[in-house]
Amino acid sequence: MTMYSSVLTFFIFILFFSFPPEENYPQIFGDDYSDALAFVEKNQVFALTTFSGDTLQAKKAWAIVFPELIRYSMVRDFFETSALEILYVKNGKEAADFSIGPFQMKPSFVEELEFISKQHYPALAKKICIDGSDKEQNRKVRLERLKTLKGQLQYLKAYISIYIDKESLQKLPPNTQVIYLAHAYNHGIKAKVQGHEANSLLNSNKYFPYGSKYPGKQYSYAAIANYFFKNQPN
Repeated sequence: MTMYSSVLTFFIFILFFSFPPEENYPQIFGDDYSDALAFVEKNQVFALTTFSGDTLQAKKAWAIVFPELIRYSMVRDFFETSALEILYVKNGKEAADFSIGPFQMKPSFVEELEFISKQHYPALAKKICIDGSDKEQNRKVRLERLKTLKGQLQYLKAYISIYIDKESLQKLPPNTQVIYLAHAYNHGIKAKVQGHEANSLLNSNKYFPYGSKYPGKQYSYAAIANYFFKNQPN
């Protein structure tokens, strides 16, 4: 083997293992993927209104939550949250912190958005924070917002704005932003992505859709979001 052939073989080896073949998520998740896609198509105009007609921002937003739309399609017929809602309103997130709605947001996630916006983004705080000193009533209002698509889109918009600023993602390409934003959406807004290669997040944290304790094959949340962003219909 010539030196040229050896070098070429080495680079092919590196490329193969650095960028493994992309999964076929529509085939893997089947009807649940199709249901999620139909949800996006049905609510596209509504999302564009939320993002003031900015198609790129809306496209990023859908990509970030698309894995949750898949999960929502999988579990929505099996969970009744009424008892958990009562516990949360009465006693707070320590008593009940649960995923709700198509974007599978938790009350604790929204409370964190409110806290950060009050500390650093007063203009945003006026849009998403709840006025009032009655904590139980505040939790009730927060929950009612979470139970609507309008409310979840507003919280998602706030999350994107806060996280891009917090992690200084403004100058990164949109697809890279999606990878980081999706990873943090799945792991919590306090998750740090600075210093992480985007590709490493696509090939790690394969806990979707059943969680880290499930022994079978699973997938990267960020990789699914990235796939949808690249293949999303315009």
